[in-house]
Amino acid sequence: NSNGNDGPTPYLPNMYGASPDVIATGNADVRLAAAPRTTVNATNEVLIGGLFATEFPQSLLGSALEVVNVGFGNTPASYAGKNVTGKIAIAMRGGAAGEDAAFVNKGLQAQAAGAAGLIVYNDAARAVDFSMAALAVPSFTLSYANGLKVIANPLITVTTYNPGAQMNSGSSRGPTVDLMIKPDIS
Repeated sequence: NSNGNDGPTPYLPNMYGASPDVIATGNADVRLAAAPRTTVNATNEVLIGGLFATEFPQSLLGSALEVVNVGFGNTPASYAGKNVTGKIAIAMRGGAAGEDAAFVNKGLQAQAAGAAGLIVYNDAARAVDFSMAALAVPSFTLSYANGLKVIANPLITVTTYNPGAQMNSGSSRGPTVDLMIKPDIS
């Protein structure tokens, strides 16, 4: 039976899906075929999270890439005195007062400075993964914690993986009121 379509809030499986005698199903979304998998070369830690805004070309995948911290990356001054040509710029989400903090602007600034790609990592206030629209350079996002890891160890390798189907955000889920885990499958 269907688990229902009441959204991601716990304790909402419908009465048919909540029964212990029923195998309840949840809706699944088909995910993108490719998502970034970043390996911090110094620690060999694999960072999962975020999504490609503009996919990396094959020439950048699987190779050691130097990363240059450009602060917010919203102005040419963010890149002043930093050699980002052929490298990956990393910029924090947001910006200083009066700056154009739009993701599109961050991509254009990286492109103008000659960066091969851009990572935008979240700020501390919004520490989780996020997504953004396609930018002028190959780009992807990272959480705040993962962005700090890359800045601390600025040599990375980017590959792709397919995260597969995930439960749809509109699908009801458990636990049920009597604490059974539902849906059984998605």
